[in-house]
Amino acid sequence: MTARRLEDLKAGEEEVLHVDVTADAVRRFIDLSGDDAPLHTDAAYAKGRGFQGTLVHGALIAAFVSRLVGTLLPGTLSLLQKLDLVFRAPCYVPCRLRLTATVVQVSAAVRSVRIRIRVEEESGRLLATGESAHSMMEA
Repeated sequence: MTARRLEDLKAGEEEVLHVDVTADAVRRFIDLSGDDAPLHTDAAYAKGRGFQGTLVHGALIAAFVSRLVGTLLPGTLSLLQKLDLVFRAPCYVPCRLRLTATVVQVSAAVRSVRIRIRVEEESGRLLATGESAHSMMEA
């Protein structure tokens, strides 16, 4: 975990998180969220709608983004105010994700930070892009 102070953050700064998405992680997310929609649980249903198999929940990917911004950049002194993700391609199990956070803007006047988010498979296939906004707490 990283406790970066607002004063230490600079535009262009970047952190990367690698996450293995497993069938067990998806099952645990289904148990936790209650989202057992057939696109996530029934391969025949998903294939019948043009997908290669069951899809990883977008909300699970968003949870990994939460880990990225809450523990690495901007880190543990930040409070997530907004998360905006656009899902650009389906995500299937198993896979290894590369999540990248890049500081876009630091505002000392209102103690806030904007972060650009990029989620890719290790192969480089782009899955999601977006932005998050954070208020920064004092150390």
